[in-house]
Amino acid sequence: MEESKQLEATRIELLCKLPQVTDLDGLCDLACRIMGNPMFISDLAHTIIAYTKCVEVNDPVWQENIVQSRLERTTVNQDREVSVAHGVSAVERRPVLIEDNYLPYPRIIKLLTHKGQPMGVMVITAYLAPFGASDIDLAELISSFVVPRMIDSRFFASDNAQTVENYFIRLLSGVRFSPERVEKRLDILGYRRRAYTYVLSIRPRGGDDNRSRAGVGPLLDRLRALGACRAFLYDTSLVCVWESDEDMVDWAAQKPALAALLREESLAAGVSRRIGSLHELSDYYQQAQAAVDFGLRLGRLDCFLYFDTLSSFMMFGQLPPGKLLQCCHQRIAELSAYDAAHGTELCATLQVYLEQAKSLAKTAELLFIHRNTVRYRIRRCMELMNTDFENGNDIFSFILSLRILEYQKKLTTDREPAGATP
Repeated sequence: MEESKQLEATRIELLCKLPQVTDLDGLCDLACRIMGNPMFISDLAHTIIAYTKCVEVNDPVWQENIVQSRLERTTVNQDREVSVAHGVSAVERRPVLIEDNYLPYPRIIKLLTHKGQPMGVMVITAYLAPFGASDIDLAELISSFVVPRMIDSRFFASDNAQTVENYFIRLLSGVRFSPERVEKRLDILGYRRRAYTYVLSIRPRGGDDNRSRAGVGPLLDRLRALGACRAFLYDTSLVCVWESDEDMVDWAAQKPALAALLREESLAAGVSRRIGSLHELSDYYQQAQAAVDFGLRLGRLDCFLYFDTLSSFMMFGQLPPGKLLQCCHQRIAELSAYDAAHGTELCATLQVYLEQAKSLAKTAELLFIHRNTVRYRIRRCMELMNTDFENGNDIFSFILSLRILEYQKKLTTDREPAGATP
C-alpha cells in the first residue's frame, strides 16, 4: 500500500512537469516516465516527429519503423485496425486502445487535432508494461500538451501537401540522418528534388514582424505560388526550400516576381549555397540565416543577401578590432580618413562600384544617386588613390579592406582609440 502511494505521488509529480517541457522529444521522454511505456508522435504520413529516447526499445517493429524510418506512407492506410482507430479517436476525441497482428504489443492511439484539423498521431506502445486502467485518461491528458508543442514547433496540420514541409522542419531541428535515409523518406513522401535547390531565410527589414501566425499564411501561399517552393515558418524566419532547373546566379533578375514580393512586403531573403544533399539541410539553413542576419545588420538594401557574398564578415569577427584594421589596405585607410575629414562618401561609393563589377548604372541604382554623381566620386577615388582600378589583385584587396571598414563601423561596439593607425 505504501509503495502504491509512493508511485502515485511520483506520477503526480511528473504530471506537474508537463507544462514545463517545451520540446516534443522531451515530452515523449516525460510521457514514458508517466505511462511506463514509450511514445512516438507522427504526422498523418507517418513521418516521425518525435519519439521516446530515454529508454532502448528493442522491439524490431519499433526499431524498423520509428528509429530507422522504414515505414512506408501507405502503411497507415493499408492497416485496417490502425485506420479504424484513427476514425474512432477522431469521432470520440479520445485515445483508443487497439490490439492487432501488425504490432506484437497493444498500443494506445490518439488522433491529434487543432481546430478540427488533423495534425498527427500520438502512439503509446505497451512494450515495458501492460496498460493500466487509468492509461487512457493519462494519454488524453498528455495529448493536450502535445498539440500546443506541435504548433510551437511550426509543424503543419498534416494533409498530404504539407508532410514534406514537416520533414524539412525535422531536419532543420538538428536531427542527423544518413543521406540514404533522407532520400528514401522524401521518395516515400513523393518529393523529387531538382538539380538546383537552395534555402532562403526571409525576414522583415524593420525587425520583428507584427503579423500573427495566421496572418503569415497568405504570404506563405504567395511564396508557394511563385515556383517550385516549399515554404514554412520556422523559428523567427519564413523558410523556403526553393528549386530551379537553372543555376541561380542573380535572383533579382531570374526571379523578378519574388523580388517584387519581397520589396512589397519589406522583406529580405538570405540565400544559401546550392544544396548538395538534403541530409545537410540544417547547415544550408544556417548559411541562409547568417546571410540575412549580416545583411540586415550591415544595412544592405538588396532583396537577396547571399551567403557566399557576406561570408567574409564571419571571418572578421574572429579577430580583435585592432588586428582587423591592420589588414586594411593603406590606400583604403587613407581614403577613409579623407571621408572623415571632408564629410564625403567615397569609400561607400567605391565599395558598391567594385562589388557591382564597376557598373555605374547599378551603383547609382543601389545608392539612389545620379550616375554622374557616381562617375565624379569614382574619378575622385582614382585621383586620391593613384589607381585606375584595373589590377585584379588591387581590386580584391580594396574590396576586402572596404568590407573591413564596413564591418568595423556597423557591427562592432569596440572602437579603436582616437588616432590609432592600422
